[in-house]
Amino acid sequence: MIAVNRPFKTALAAAGLAASLVGQAASSEPARPAVPDRAPDGSSYYPDRARRQEINGDVLLRCRAVGEAALADCRAVYEWPLAYAFADFALRMVADHPDLRPVESMVEADGQILVPINFAMADYPRTSFHFLPGASARIVFRTDGAPVGDLKVCLEAKDCKVAAFTWAARPGWRALAALVRPAQGFEGFNRLDCATDPRGGLVDCEVKGEQSPAKLALMLKVAATFRAPVGPETPASRKVLLFFDWGTIGRVVPALDAAEPAPPKAPG
Repeated sequence: MIAVNRPFKTALAAAGLAASLVGQAASSEPARPAVPDRAPDGSSYYPDRARRQEINGDVLLRCRAVGEAALADCRAVYEWPLAYAFADFALRMVADHPDLRPVESMVEADGQILVPINFAMADYPRTSFHFLPGASARIVFRTDGAPVGDLKVCLEAKDCKVAAFTWAARPGWRALAALVRPAQGFEGFNRLDCATDPRGGLVDCEVKGEQSPAKLALMLKVAATFRAPVGPETPASRKVLLFFDWGTIGRVVPALDAAEPAPPKAPG
């Protein structure tokens, strides 16, 4: 993620598929590793009117991936809220620093990549841009290797750690957008806290937040498409967190649909 706080210090960090301009306010979210080491001066990339009014914003860029660590031909496909020029500033930043590619960006087979950017003032709680489920990947584990148990209790007792990770397998963003398209009209925020099976599949998921049968069915369908990493270096007992920001999903999916190239017209 790309982070810009109110004193305008900028850093990169990776989480899910997101690049995020985030304030350094206190938060329950874990610190994220910087990628790469150098980052632009944030004072150039936060819209002045939004900064004066203390407005946060989200932008989703669609770019062409160049090699392993660069972006080209970026355009904004989603911006919220409107009228604050967040998209213009995000595009300017990426144009000035094309090597600021988030580690967890999702690239399709045709080289198209989504780069989510979240602008947040330092005075506010840290926010994330959960534009699609799985965009922010989090794993929770006990430091002593025991089962996590009650997640809230474990975190409050500081017996658990939260870390970002990279999915071993997940759907492409086009497939994921199609999967959550039935969520149009859903409201609120949900989180799935899931255990993992020996293959990294998400199982025994607990739902946090207000739910409905339709929400639950869709969340479990989405969870079945992800695989967490497995191996000797991964905690044996852990929980994987999936976030569902339904309002944002409901705005982002139509924006992604609208950004798809029109199919070629049939001759004649």
